[in-house]
Amino acid sequence: MNNTLKVTQNGGDPLLIYSASESTTNNSNIVATLLDSGNFILHQVNSDGSTERVLWQSFDYPGGTLLPGKKLGVDYKNGHIWSLSSWTSLYSAEPGAFTLDWDPGEHQLKIKERGNVCWSSGVFSNGRFKFVLPDDDSKKMRYNFSIVSNENEDYFTYTYVGDQSDASQWVLNIMGRLPVADPGSKSCLG
Repeated sequence: MNNTLKVTQNGGDPLLIYSASESTTNNSNIVATLLDSGNFILHQVNSDGSTERVLWQSFDYPGGTLLPGKKLGVDYKNGHIWSLSSWTSLYSAEPGAFTLDWDPGEHQLKIKERGNVCWSSGVFSNGRFKFVLPDDDSKKMRYNFSIVSNENEDYFTYTYVGDQSDASQWVLNIMGRLPVADPGSKSCLG
């Protein structure tokens, strides 16, 4: 056993996801679990089956899609930044030109093209963002937004309260748009 988690596709080169240290693996069980939320967690478990600690989780690396419960922001303890990246094309998941970031100083979401802000959600106030529009039909928000800000982390997350047949995820597309958050917005490309 080499204590690593790797992903391969059709016999291609493996992508190393996690490699455990010797101290992690001595007399411990490592378990991988796919939660109903979509979060894939690698955790160390005690002999009674309870989680001792999370070693790695997919929600820490959101890619181009934000699901309910994922975070956008910063973990001050380890310097990790949670942000979305657009794809380079419809067929390539390589990080593209656009990112969706949480600005902890201004408490707003920002889409950036190669580091330059091209869209902002507006400031978070009274449970919503100034420029994130409610569903046109009901004038009700389909999301409950949460902001956590303390000495350990500063992040944005949400839960979905709309019709479960609707899409609950946010996808930053290759044009720099986040259609679900602001359906009337133009792309960051103009």
